[in-house]
Amino acid sequence: MLRKGIVERQVEALVRTLFLLKRREEEGALAEVRQGLTAASKELTGIPWNLARTMTAESLLGLLRNGSLLDAGRAAVLAVLLHEHGMREESIDSNGAARTEFSKALVLLEAAVESEPLLRTAEFEERLADLRVRLGVPNRPKKG
Repeated sequence: MLRKGIVERQVEALVRTLFLLKRREEEGALAEVRQGLTAASKELTGIPWNLARTMTAESLLGLLRNGSLLDAGRAAVLAVLLHEHGMREESIDSNGAARTEFSKALVLLEAAVESEPLLRTAEFEERLADLRVRLGVPNRPKKG
């Protein structure tokens, strides 16, 4: 029960952050969106944004593990932030940077959803499907 509460709070904080970032983006405050991603990464995952962008997905997973246990909530949050940033990079025609961020986001989100059943939601499944399409990766069969 404790784990469920922690994961729910992490996802709620992510939703609030994404809402604020989208509103800033709609207002044209792109510098504030970048600053918001930087702050959200540190506040919600404990990983500075510059590290999240430069480290490999496997290294990030290592940081998000306590022994063999993955902090799935933090992994999912970081995956979503990378996905969101990748979409912004893609929109300004920086496909190389976008692809790198999409690849990391896919690895992190797949690991998070696999390790934490509470994260197997329609929203995360849609995000996984979007990442796979953007990367040209076939969809995995659903576990039933």
